[in-house]
Amino acid sequence: MKNYIIYFFTFLFCTFLYSQDTSSSNSNNSEEIEKRELRSNYMGYLTAEGYLPSIDDAGDIKFKSEGKTYYLLVKSKNIFTLAYYQGNKNGCTVPVYKTLNEVSARFLNITTRLFDSCDTIIYKSVSWLDDMDDYKGNVFKFSLRIVKNAAEASGRYYTKFTE
Repeated sequence: MKNYIIYFFTFLFCTFLYSQDTSSSNSNNSEEIEKRELRSNYMGYLTAEGYLPSIDDAGDIKFKSEGKTYYLLVKSKNIFTLAYYQGNKNGCTVPVYKTLNEVSARFLNITTRLFDSCDTIIYKSVSWLDDMDDYKGNVFKFSLRIVKNAAEASGRYYTKFTE
């Protein structure tokens, strides 16, 4: 009887592990399918708008506008994220932190982040969407404009904080 109970619980445990592995695998597959669909959607839209998009090593979409490279970060069909990475030669200094705080305070829908090495700043506009295609048109244009303006303004703010 004792062996029967051990076998029974071992069987239940193995069944549980197998079901966890299968559901995790299915979840990963559906996530990847969603991201592939999203990449295709972004690529088609940017191409139709006259941009020349490409997919970077991280699977995000990069494109140029006015000589600068911007990214559509492929996260979820309900999260639209447009980002710009800017080099930072000023390190982790107080004026840099003050500049990023000023940008975040003055620009709606902008988040700024200084990477750990302090050599790169990211400016992101994140929008929550009801439908995957809601970014087309105004949301994309607003996001691109606000990211451009925030990055440009950061130069003026930095100058103000170093004087």
